[in-house]
Amino acid sequence: MNSKLNLANSSLNHMPALFKKIPWEVGGINFDIGGGRYNQATGFLFEKGVGNIIFDQYARSAEHNFKAIEFMEDNEADTATLSNVLCVVREKSERLNLLSLAKDYLKDGGKIYISIYAGDGSKRGKRTKSKTWQNNRPIRTYLKEIQAMFPNACLEKGVISATKEVHDEC
Repeated sequence: MNSKLNLANSSLNHMPALFKKIPWEVGGINFDIGGGRYNQATGFLFEKGVGNIIFDQYARSAEHNFKAIEFMEDNEADTATLSNVLCVVREKSERLNLLSLAKDYLKDGGKIYISIYAGDGSKRGKRTKSKTWQNNRPIRTYLKEIQAMFPNACLEKGVISATKEVHDEC
């Protein structure tokens, strides 16, 4: 039996609850990091007049991800989402890489929204039956990690959000 993790298996075929909690603005672009292999969020946002660009290095093809990054190179996201993504990534350095990716393509003043599935809440990470990983940590335990990239991140109503700070230009 192959003991390797397959994070693509953590992709669920349902509408992420996080997307129903965000005040979307018509004409905006959302950068959906770890958006999985399904397109429910894209359809939901289309109906709200928002474009959704999915990047998922585990559940999407290299070609798809290349096109997503290519699009983001020419556009800035008004919002970025990580819906139950950080909780399935074992290594802190990789979680920080995903947050950095969001920050790179989020416009100044844009907002990031993060949800976490706490699993069994034991705070002990482990491999799941579907050969994925689950950190089993409550959302509040991710806040300091997220604040390393987004210092103004806060937890409210089960969602961590932050605004990308505006940088003064010379």
